[in-house]
Amino acid sequence: MFHFVSIYYNAQKVQSARADLDYAPGRTNPSLRPLLLERLEQTYRYYEFDTNDGFRAALTQAFKEQTVDSNGLIFLTVTGHGPFAFGTNRMRITDYARGVGAGTDIYETLRPAIENTPGADVSRFRVITDAVSVAGAGYWARYTGQEETRSYTVASFILGTGVGAAIVQKYGRVIGRAHHSEFGHTRIHILEDDPAPVSVCDYHGGCLQGMVSWAALEAKAKGMNSSLKAAVDNDDHPMWPLVAKYIAQGCQNLMFTAPPSEIVMCGSLFDLGPSKLEKIIHQAIKDEMGQEFLYLDAQRDNFLVKRSLAQEALVGNIHHGISLLQKAPSFNLFPVE
Repeated sequence: MFHFVSIYYNAQKVQSARADLDYAPGRTNPSLRPLLLERLEQTYRYYEFDTNDGFRAALTQAFKEQTVDSNGLIFLTVTGHGPFAFGTNRMRITDYARGVGAGTDIYETLRPAIENTPGADVSRFRVITDAVSVAGAGYWARYTGQEETRSYTVASFILGTGVGAAIVQKYGRVIGRAHHSEFGHTRIHILEDDPAPVSVCDYHGGCLQGMVSWAALEAKAKGMNSSLKAAVDNDDHPMWPLVAKYIAQGCQNLMFTAPPSEIVMCGSLFDLGPSKLEKIIHQAIKDEMGQEFLYLDAQRDNFLVKRSLAQEALVGNIHHGISLLQKAPSFNLFPVE
């Protein structure tokens, strides 16, 4: 029996789920997404906190509750919000991160619980960021038992307090994996018709994070003699077409890098923004790129897919655990007999 434990956290909540499989899925197995969503619903737990000690306690409690009755190999994947400092198989939230959790070493926090759990091992502990996890979930969601030569590429694009993105190609391999994506600092051109071209990034005059994060949108709404609340409450607010054009530039960067078959869009901006924001962005992509650069997959109506970040992160974590299982010999996860 294989146990795949998934933990996802943000500034106020730790969420966890677990999937048990009595077999090792092959690369050409049908999509596991329906099964994993069912298991996620059955095992889902969440823990709220408001202090750093509470955050660490919630992480430990989540792991203990998800492994209390395990009787086989345990693969643990943790996803969350940064910024992060990375070491081998470990992740520490940097001291200058905003909100609860700053300075926490995820690895050291969970190691005592892992070492005291039968079947668990720190060598099977993996930490990834939400963008990478969501991209992995998107890939596996569409990987439906095609031939091994079939390549399906998925990109994730996450917008909220920050901006992140990741690309996953054949068999869940992350392209250019550096654990934490700084895609949000990709430079973009400022629109000539933008009446309030305000960038809030401390490092770049015009980057995605500086132009479309929540802090940026608050500054932009103010520059347009409005408020962020007024924009959020009105799908037809004049700010949204401008925001869509900036996000479209980020999508284009992904499309020119490794043409994805779909882009999964997640984050609080898509939860609270216009109900059809992904449709507005898709139209902006078409207007900006021109038909000659719009490849077949990008022409589909469902090329941009909006999903829940927490759900995709939990599912994506489990998929990454399965990927580790498939690649076990090269990662030396199992003892040599």
